[in-house]
Parts: sequence; structure tokens; C-alpha cells
Amino acid sequence: MGENIQALIDLLAEEITKQDLSHVSGLEIARGDPDHCLELLQIIHQLTVMMAEEDAAAAEAEAEGMDAMEPEQDEYDDEEEDEREHRLSPLHQQKPITLRDE
Repeated sequence: MGENIQALIDLLAEEITKQDLSHVSGLEIARGDPDHCLELLQIIHQLTVMMAEEDAAAAEAEAEGMDAMEPEQDEYDDEEEDEREHRLSPLHQQKPITLRDE
């Protein structure tokens, strides 16, 4: 199991975060080391926050593109904006976690 977790960590390091994640060990996570487990969870959380921000930016850009085609339509009405913020608020209320280079 440790090898599979390490493969995931290596993929995150090489293809997604482009950062050194050698401070996180798949073997230690498989053994239940709380520090290594927490490090991996923090990395995953940060990636989730980044993805939510990218999704929000894409949705905003799409809405702006539609506005260009229909100038009489508002970008968002108050209800749509409140709903959008409500969907994203749990991630944005969290303090961002900085990935470490070691």
C-alpha cells in the first residue's frame, strides 16, 4: 500500500504541484504517521482550493463572454451571486496552505 501512496505523491510532485514533496512518505502514511498523513491532506486541500478558484474564474469568464453577446443581461443578479458564493464558501473560508519546498 505504501508504494501506491508514494506513486500518488510522486505524481503530485512531478505533474501537478511541480514541487519537491520528499517530506511526505507513502510508507509513513501507510504506517499511520500523523505528520505525513497531515502533510498529504494539506497538499490535497490546497489543490482543491486552487481548483475551486480556477472553476470560479472560468465561470466568470464564461459569463463575461455571454454578456458580450447579450449586452442587456447583467453579469450576475444578486441571487445567482449569493448562490455561487455559497457553493464556494467552505473552501474560501479556509486559510490557504502553502506547499513547502525542502
